[in-house]
Amino acid sequence: MILGRLDLPLSLRNALRRLAPVVCSAEVEDLGLVNQVVDDTILFCRALSPAARAGLYAGLMAFDVSASLHPTTFGRRFSRLSGDEAAKHFDRWWHSRIPLCHDFAKGIKGAMAIAYFELPTIQDRIDYHPQAWIKEASARRVERYGKSIAEAEANLLRDDPLV
Repeated sequence: MILGRLDLPLSLRNALRRLAPVVCSAEVEDLGLVNQVVDDTILFCRALSPAARAGLYAGLMAFDVSASLHPTTFGRRFSRLSGDEAAKHFDRWWHSRIPLCHDFAKGIKGAMAIAYFELPTIQDRIDYHPQAWIKEASARRVERYGKSIAEAEANLLRDDPLV
């Protein structure tokens, strides 16, 4: 079944490829990161429950096909729209009064944003280095709380006076 595999049908992968520059930014195309964002988005979605994945899969199909129903798209699916048309279609879903459409737009944007901001290239561009911060924070905490932690550990390892 498609929900357990990493790959999506080509039509839906194409919809995600078209969506990446809309929800992340145009630089995702300029930097050649579209396929990586799509792959990482799919990988992120594999961590969701089967029901959530099924909903996302159904929502992506509906999102892709629904573009063809709008008069300005001349029957083209979302994956076949130009950048401006794609942005307008996503905006229609983002501002939809239909809760499922709006929730799908928020959910897929969130999944793609996570994939985008986890890329080392993007983290370097925004000067975000979580490992360095973790190392610095750990050293600070050991310096500040190390003595208390050692005392608490010693208390845990001491013989139980109630035995």
